[in-house]
Amino acid sequence: MKTSRFFTLLVSLLLCAGNFGVMRAQATAEDLIDSGSAKIAVGKFDEAIADFSKALGLNPKSTEAFIGRGTAKKAKPDLDGAITDFTQALKLDPKSAKAYSGRALARKAKGDLDGAIADFTSSLTFDQKSIENYFNRGEVKAMKKDFDGAIADYSRIIVLDPKNGYAYFRRSEPKREKGDLDGAINDLTRNIEIRAQQANAYDYDARGWVKGLKKDWPGAMADFSRAIQLDPKYSAPWRNRAGVRNTLKDYAGAIADYTRAIELEPTDSYSYRIRGEAKKALGDTSGAVADLTRANQLDRQRAVAR
Repeated sequence: MKTSRFFTLLVSLLLCAGNFGVMRAQATAEDLIDSGSAKIAVGKFDEAIADFSKALGLNPKSTEAFIGRGTAKKAKPDLDGAITDFTQALKLDPKSAKAYSGRALARKAKGDLDGAIADFTSSLTFDQKSIENYFNRGEVKAMKKDFDGAIADYSRIIVLDPKNGYAYFRRSEPKREKGDLDGAINDLTRNIEIRAQQANAYDYDARGWVKGLKKDWPGAMADFSRAIQLDPKYSAPWRNRAGVRNTLKDYAGAIADYTRAIELEPTDSYSYRIRGEAKKALGDTSGAVADLTRANQLDRQRAVAR
């Protein structure tokens, strides 16, 4: 009787020990996943991959580990390896929105735009309020010149988050490409209104550019000047305002703005070239030759570097 009870107790202890070992293995796999995720955040991608691989050694059916390793591989970038891991995650969990969006990003990076759109669409099927996926799918659609599709995705973000100024900013781009300049300006204006005190030089420079396309020279000048006021070290609005001044035949003003753009971006061959043309218009032949020569030199250096 006592022997039987002792045997039963021994078996129970062994079973408990076995269960504890399984639980401990699971905890270790989770620890490795947490460590791998942290290493991705600090850019240690190889170490992250090693952690996720160890986690998979302990739990080969961990969707989270495959997604984590795929994310680290994409960042290296090992795009084929990333796609393989995300695909394996989807075999384990066909409804994983994160696996679909991860594979979509890897496919986008490889240039497989149709595959990326398909995966972003699948991800949105399982996470219909993912603003990030709408942004990403809209961007890929724009890359394919599906401007209406891109506008629809950015519009969906605005429905989900009406105060998302960046969605208005991004929607302005396909509108501009379609030739809907008024619609683009309206979106850029709405972005500035939403961002208010946080609106930056880039916001005003972008609107100024579209106003320039409409030949609204006073409006473009005002926006470029506001951009310069907000960030005097941002070269684009100096160059763009110079372009407006050049168009209006204010050659002295254009030269001053191009000079500042060149000071901020000394390898900008375009600014040298157009400044040279402005100097030519003012009769400064030697100055024009010097600028045009420098523009040619920079263009040649850029061509060789490619």
